[in-house]
Amino acid sequence: MTNEQLFLLLASSNKEWWQDLLPFATATFSVALGALTATYVGRRKELNELRLRRVELLNSWVVELKAALESLIAIKKNYNKKLSSSPYQRFGMVRQFFTETPRMELNPNNLSFVIAGNSSGGADFSRISALVQNFNHLVGIWNMRDKVHGESLKRLSVGFRDGDIVARGEGYTLEFDVEYFERVLGQMDSRRGVDLTERCVTMTDFLIVELNEVLRQFPNMVEGVMGRVAAREVLKYKNVDYKFLALLEPCMAVDYEELGALYALDVDVVREMYSYSGAA
Repeated sequence: MTNEQLFLLLASSNKEWWQDLLPFATATFSVALGALTATYVGRRKELNELRLRRVELLNSWVVELKAALESLIAIKKNYNKKLSSSPYQRFGMVRQFFTETPRMELNPNNLSFVIAGNSSGGADFSRISALVQNFNHLVGIWNMRDKVHGESLKRLSVGFRDGDIVARGEGYTLEFDVEYFERVLGQMDSRRGVDLTERCVTMTDFLIVELNEVLRQFPNMVEGVMGRVAAREVLKYKNVDYKFLALLEPCMAVDYEELGALYALDVDVVREMYSYSGAA
């Protein structure tokens, strides 16, 4: 064996053990890194798609809530600043509407991800749920009131032919003589018309304010959960129209003593009947 052969043999016998594992380790690390990268990219894509779905859902809520607010504003404009404290005058001045306001089809449970991530989540969820319930309840009351109002006008209009009615106004906004009103419609139907009118007027006032407040606070709820960047993609609500701000003021209150006498109930009981602050 020559000296060169002996040197090569000694060199190969002293090779570090990890040098044999290096190619295997490199390949394993490459596979693991690729798997982690794929997982990260897939997860990021999934989160981005989830964010987009949530933004789309939140925007649909903003649009629906604003549509509900605009519907109530359109209704109130027809009698705002025209009502006195007389229950019968209010029944006469709030005219019949011939188009039915659509109900809200939104499900508050879809906002659970917003509620869960907000510090006041429970209160927010209750408020939004009550808002949807109250609005749909009010739509039903307005529909009933319109039907009663239309039927009452048909019966009261007979008095024009007989010359037995004292009325002021035009079309569907008449102020009827109270005695004639009760004599033609009867106490039961008279009270029903007055009651439905008062429920509609007071609840409409309450929900206009409530819808406005929820829409104003909605971005803060979203930002607390999704972050400022994602929250910027949600539609913003802003209303500084002075005519609109005037509609936030409640209508003149009804004469509760007169209503109490009409219903044979205590004034405080009657006042409580037309106070709204929660679910229907």
